[in-house]
Amino acid sequence: MLMEESINLYKREGVDIESLEAFRVNEPAIRLYKNFGYQAVDRLLFLELNGVNSTEFLRADTSLYRIEHAVSLDVRNISFYDFYVPWKTNWNLIQNGQALIAKNENDEVIGYALYQKKLDQEHKLSSIILYQCAVSPTEKQQLLVLKRILNEILLENAFIDIRIATYNLPSKNVQLVQILKETGFKEMLTPEGISLEQVFMLKEM
Repeated sequence: MLMEESINLYKREGVDIESLEAFRVNEPAIRLYKNFGYQAVDRLLFLELNGVNSTEFLRADTSLYRIEHAVSLDVRNISFYDFYVPWKTNWNLIQNGQALIAKNENDEVIGYALYQKKLDQEHKLSSIILYQCAVSPTEKQQLLVLKRILNEILLENAFIDIRIATYNLPSKNVQLVQILKETGFKEMLTPEGISLEQVFMLKEM
């Protein structure tokens, strides 16, 4: 009944595409959503790195790319910004969201990242949550741009005992996932050893 009413609401509001996420182990829920026309289009990953304790990161000549620090609002007009992501990872829903914007030698935007810094009870940095990290599809050196962006986050926090984690990271970002795993990021598990991986589902109205 809840699903039926939700879909009716979307129709009244003129929604074109519906999306949702479900934990991969929640098979009954996924079957229910499929019965209502949703299709699983991607896997969403939760990866983490506990303790940034080295400056030996992502070796590559990335000096051609300049990084600007910004806020999440600043990415909304980037031509290749991906709106078809899990809703909590969109720029306008990240509380106190921060951004990194990569530019080439011609001052053209070629990549961006959206992230959030978490503070502990003593207001000290305790973790960083990475929501999005993308490169222009026309950029020839996509791997180098990704490394340049990630280096900005990792090297800035080298030797600090913090946790860096992804949130609902689409597995379609193959190069990014590969870099993170090579850097030491591990899959996040529940205390029972169950993967936190989710499925991303879409339904066209």
